[in-house]
Amino acid sequence: MKIATLAPEGSTWMTVLRAYQAAVEEASGDRLQFRIFPGGVSGSEADMLRKLRFGQLDAVALTGAGLGLVVPEERVLDGALLFRDDAEIDTVYRQFTPELEQLFEERGYVVLGWAEVGPIYLFSTSPVASVEDLRRLRWWMLEGDPLAAAIFAAFGADPVPLHVADVLTALQTGVVDGVYSSPLALLALQWFSRVDFRLDLPLGHASGALLMNRRTFSRLAPELQGLLIDNGRRFMAELQQRSRADNEAALAALARRGVQPVAPGPGAADLLRAQGAVARRSLVPDLYPETLLDRVEDALAAHRSGTTS
Repeated sequence: MKIATLAPEGSTWMTVLRAYQAAVEEASGDRLQFRIFPGGVSGSEADMLRKLRFGQLDAVALTGAGLGLVVPEERVLDGALLFRDDAEIDTVYRQFTPELEQLFEERGYVVLGWAEVGPIYLFSTSPVASVEDLRRLRWWMLEGDPLAAAIFAAFGADPVPLHVADVLTALQTGVVDGVYSSPLALLALQWFSRVDFRLDLPLGHASGALLMNRRTFSRLAPELQGLLIDNGRRFMAELQQRSRADNEAALAALARRGVQPVAPGPGAADLLRAQGAVARRSLVPDLYPETLLDRVEDALAAHRSGTTS
């Protein structure tokens, strides 16, 4: 099995993926063997998906941006300022990932496991404490990502679209003044060396999953399919927990390296959350139906009021 990911070797994501590889290979008696291509050597997530469709890859570990190229409805999990804590994330994932998995199945893919990338913060070369500060800077945006475009549009910013591989150079040369990233990814990608401040309010929480070509999956013996699914669920759940712990540790590491947290100014958090809601609504119906967004927001409202577990 050939598996590709943007995650660099040595990162938490690759450590868990290697553990998944070892467990499956051992349990299958080496009937299943892995060859993993880390660090984006197989190209962007769009490139990986093309190779997955044509059989050049068998599985890919993707962020929400890549998953949304297959099932746009999945991007509801990445909504701007949607979640406030891990319990809310768990509530929504528990309720909605089964139906999203069905959509992937219908479009020719099998989800082997879900794992969020982590909280997404704004990191910049000058402090951002308000929407006005945000608008003054030149922000990187992942090229071709409609969700990121909608968020920056709601905030009135004019971002610079670039591939991930071009971001560090853009920071070094002043093409962009700021980026959005999980703390762990900021460290892994070396972007932390070019930013000094972090808005201390998560812009969102990025989703992720391990996706397999259904044609390849269907050719496997049932017991091998079971090994991939069972271990996929197990190790992606482990990745979820490790990612949360490691992102917290990464925040502390960034502070030691001089990346200063900046608290939102008076009223700024409420305004940012309001504009986040605008961004989420602006993606109806292009990415997801309004009914799906309504159900997700209703589930969160119920959770916050204590009417659901």
